[in-house]
Amino acid sequence: MQDEKFKTWLTSVKKYSKRTVQNRISNCRNVEKFHRDLDIEYGIDKGVSLMADLTYTTAEFLVNAVPKHKIPIDGNNRTGSVTLKASVKLYMEFRKSL
Repeated sequence: MQDEKFKTWLTSVKKYSKRTVQNRISNCRNVEKFHRDLDIEYGIDKGVSLMADLTYTTAEFLVNAVPKHKIPIDGNNRTGSVTLKASVKLYMEFRKSL
């Protein structure tokens, strides 16, 4: 992951607060711990398969289905998965802008 460039992009293009930027980068790093580098994911298929793995629907939550991703979530699997997916989506948008 291109941390510094992503940080600059989140701040200058998206106009996110310092705390939001830190949280988004932290979420992306967490995804990388359990999958692979987000730049590699982008190179493979623009992150499409990773985004599919991070998708955890309300219906899946209601039947207590196991998430498709391997990232441990301390708390609600639905909320946690949505948060991780939103961060990765931002990173993929950043990569597309390069």
